[in-house]
Amino acid sequence: MKPVFQLGLVTLFLWCAVPAGAQPMGPGSPMDAPAMMHRPVFLDHVFRPELIMRYQREIGLTSAQQEAITRAMGETQQGLVGLRWKFEAESQELTKLLDSESVNEGSALALAEKVMSIEQQIKKEHLRMLIRIKNELKPEQQAKLRQLQPEGRRRSPGRE
Repeated sequence: MKPVFQLGLVTLFLWCAVPAGAQPMGPGSPMDAPAMMHRPVFLDHVFRPELIMRYQREIGLTSAQQEAITRAMGETQQGLVGLRWKFEAESQELTKLLDSESVNEGSALALAEKVMSIEQQIKKEHLRMLIRIKNELKPEQQAKLRQLQPEGRRRSPGRE
């Protein structure tokens, strides 16, 4: 496979790896809290791989940076594959348990805890990759990416 195609597949996989629980629940739901309604603000301080790929010429990405970013993405993908298998297996078990007419609350909550723990590990690995990618970029490249990214995701350095 060509490196750019592999990079695209890795990116697609990583963004698909963000569990559905990260999506907003909607107004009026029991989970209708500020943290559940919006994309976490801290993600505005890192750069998605596809943004870097799209603007690699504009930011002057070097081949060494490209290789380091590709390596970080590949390492993350390797780590996430096992976690995704566990996540899906435990999710299926939880679904099976919840499908019953009467649900053992303790068992369901214990299994849900396992699922959410794996989900947190997935998110942590994804964030680790985004941090590694950001650390490969020079400050000028980061500033240029902030200008180039879609309007809704722009931020100023130091903005909370």
